Amino acid sequence: MNDLTLYHSVKAQMQTGDLLMWSSNGIVGKAIRWRTLSEFSHASLAIRLAEYEGAEGRRFTTEALADGVVLNILSARLAHYDGKVWWFPLDEEKCKVKRSHVGECALSFIGTPYDYQSILRLCLRRVSTQMDKLFCSEYCAVCYGLGGEAPTPADMPKLGIFKDPVRLI
Repeated sequence: MNDLTLYHSVKAQMQTGDLLMWSSNGIVGKAIRWRTLSEFSHASLAIRLAEYEGAEGRRFTTEALADGVVLNILSARLAHYDGKVWWFPLDEEKCKVKRSHVGECALSFIGTPYDYQSILRLCLRRVSTQMDKLFCSEYCAVCYGLGGEAPTPADMPKLGIFKDPVRLI
């Protein structure tokens, strides 16, 4: 189990729409990092659901995983994750989309299938964003109101809409 001290020190500041960037030690994560020449292999969004935060101040993440777009308790994902994770706070002055819209969009895609075809094609060339199936960074970009070419996880921090990152684990 991972040490969540850093996460607990900043989770009160985490807001809906903030970006989470993951760096997996697994074989697929390493392959993605190698292919994209990046330290990142996965992207997800922070979500606050006030009614369900409880006394713990629970935070959630929405992400496109193998089973499609899902909602997870962030601390549970972090506790057992084999790798590193960074929190990129959304800079509301630089982002044209409101946090509430990002959250509504993120939750509206729960259950959307994973975009395996685009991920495979992305190994060879860039792909266009599709809404009926999504991979991780494509999902995040769509929730930020971006369309066109689907970004890789490596592209996400370069969007210019985030403050400096904080490492969580």
